[in-house]
Amino acid sequence: MGDVANTARNAHWTVVNEGNNVVRLHNNFNYLAIVNGATVVMNSPQGSPLGVESRLCLYESQCFMILESVREPGRHVGILPDGMLKPALACGKEVHAMFGVQLVYSPYGQPSR
Repeated sequence: MGDVANTARNAHWTVVNEGNNVVRLHNNFNYLAIVNGATVVMNSPQGSPLGVESRLCLYESQCFMILESVREPGRHVGILPDGMLKPALACGKEVHAMFGVQLVYSPYGQPSR
């Protein structure tokens, strides 16, 4: 989703756990969403109601995380080798949809090693 430097706008995401492996990812209230088969970033001002398109089901596969649309099952967030978004409607549970996770901050402290 663009530049990957630590200060890049879409490099770090806050994960909101909604339970049952459903999450929302946002940075400064820009939410990752899947709309009509496309992965998009939707702005939602603080306090605004959020649509189901930003709800993503979280799966673990081979030590990676996969994000699937709750609203559009079978459509996944994916990144192509050149860094461009892969259309969600053409992305299954495959290598383009596998993300490594790095904990940058937690209000609960750092996990024990």
